[in-house]
Amino acid sequence: MLKKKLLIEIDRTIKEIWLKNIKEDFKNNYFWHEDDIKCSFYYHLRRKLSNILKENNLRIYTEATFPEISYRADMVIVKIDSEGIFYQSDVIALFELKFKDKTDKQTEDVIKADIKKFKIYLQKAELYNTQFYFSVIYGVECEYLQWITDKRMTNNWANGRVTELDAGYLNGKIKFEVNSFNEMNMDLNIIS
Repeated sequence: MLKKKLLIEIDRTIKEIWLKNIKEDFKNNYFWHEDDIKCSFYYHLRRKLSNILKENNLRIYTEATFPEISYRADMVIVKIDSEGIFYQSDVIALFELKFKDKTDKQTEDVIKADIKKFKIYLQKAELYNTQFYFSVIYGVECEYLQWITDKRMTNNWANGRVTELDAGYLNGKIKFEVNSFNEMNMDLNIIS
């Protein structure tokens, strides 16, 4: 298990990447599909966490499979052993990423399904030391950005483990925000 100080540094880097780098990449039209966000996040994480990754034998992988719950995470940061193998107990961060250009009922259902997926990860996948990052970019005008608002979620299963990274247009301007329930780097719970 990584030291708390290191986990806090990784968390801060993830949140800063969202508020600065991902926002800038969005503004510069680098995203066409969800996988483009994944590529961008991967690039910025590798670049900014390079020393931490090397010094602590950490790696970033995409499409990590969790067979016992039949899910595949968009991206994970894991600690590998000397043979390059990682176990679920070694997952440091898990990402689910969404990019939507509609605000219809079907889009809302897809996002709500991913929130349920997070709850299942937390309750059934034995990811006891993992921080979870739920990222949604709406490429259209929205009424609100945040999805995890139910106090039963934020006070129970999301508490201490989940961060929501949201983006969308509010009043014609793109906004990126961090809604953190993991109690780390709370100064980054801002809208930019």
